[in-house]
This record gives sequence, structure tokens and C-alpha cells, in this order.
Amino acid sequence: MTVRVWYSGPEAEAAYGLYAEAFASHFGRGERPPLTLHGVCGRVLRGVDEHDFASLSSDPLRRVVLLLDAAALLDLPGRTGAEVLARIGYTPAEMRAFLTQGVRFRLALVPEVQAEPATWANVLSAAAIAYPQWAQRLAAARPTLEALPYSEIMRRGGLPAEVRAFLEQVLHLNPLFAGDGFTRCNERTTYAEYVCLNRPLSALTPWCQIEFPVTLP
Repeated sequence: MTVRVWYSGPEAEAAYGLYAEAFASHFGRGERPPLTLHGVCGRVLRGVDEHDFASLSSDPLRRVVLLLDAAALLDLPGRTGAEVLARIGYTPAEMRAFLTQGVRFRLALVPEVQAEPATWANVLSAAAIAYPQWAQRLAAARPTLEALPYSEIMRRGGLPAEVRAFLEQVLHLNPLFAGDGFTRCNERTTYAEYVCLNRPLSALTPWCQIEFPVTLP
């Protein structure tokens, strides 16, 4: 499979074309092309059918998502598909499971939206808006979520573990999520990430999608 690109909106190619072409031509080569990017944010989408790529997340239960800024996007060209996913927090086991299910991956580029750094405070605030029935439990669990790593929270159990499990299941905040506003790869921080409410891409025109292959050893 080769890298494929889609544009939506009359100004999309002008806004994203140079980046998309560089991403495609340098894919997997380990070279960083000289690029500039302003007023753009992005997110890696995953899905099986075309309708899965119509929103920032195709999961109807996921009302809050995480985004990358322009600086993070500029670091992606030249990487392989597996490297792109690893840099934003996918584990090899997660990648393998998705590939077994026939999942495909696309990098979506959209105009910069109002988003906050993905700290625990901002994620929980957004989640309380998106899931008001959880608001009190989210607020009560915040001190523990901010203070302890995933493994210790789950070991202790109780309300914080219940909330952490909810966030993992519904918002896909895997055990690597530390709530400090950065993605992680091999336990090291990589890119700044931001939190915002999920929305359809039709509300974010012009947009660009870049589908890229992912292979594992």
C-alpha cells in the first residue's frame, strides 16, 4: 500500500499540499524535509470503512479527543507508519491488534482549533462537559490521577481506578497517558498534545487526510 492523500474544501490543497506531498515522498526514508506549517493541527484517525474517517473520532461514545500541533506534525515526515503511531503513544501490541482487525490509519490535517494542553486538569474538565453524569466522580478522582501512575491507581482500586478505567475505555487514554500534556514513546515524552471536543470533519473544512501503511516486524 502506498501513501494516499485526500483534500476537502477549495483551499485545502493550498493549505496542506506541500506538507502532504513531503509526507508521501519521504515516507519511511528517515529524512526530514524542510517544511513550515502554521495555523494547522492534526490527529491520526483509524478505521475500517470510509465513514470511520468522517470525524476526529469515529467512536460514537468518544466525545473528547487529543490533537497534535504544527510542531509535532513537522516531525512526522520521513518516519514509517509504525514510527508515527509509536510517537503518539501506540504500543506494538495495540498496533498488531488493530492491523489484525483490518484497521487503516490516516493523518488528518485541519485548521487550528481551540484546544487546551492535555493535562489532567484540562482533560477532566473537557470530560466533565462531555459526560456530565461523570462530573462529580471525575473531580473527586483528580488528585489521585495527578499524583499516581496508572499501575498504582489500578492496584489501589476504588473510585480513582473506576474513573481511570472509564477514561481508558471511552477516551482511549491508555496506560502511557500521564496527563502532563505530552505523548510518550518508550517512556519518554515526545510531542505536545491538546484536548478538544470531538466533531465531524465537515465542521473543520478545509481538511486533508493522508492514509499511510503500517507494517510490523
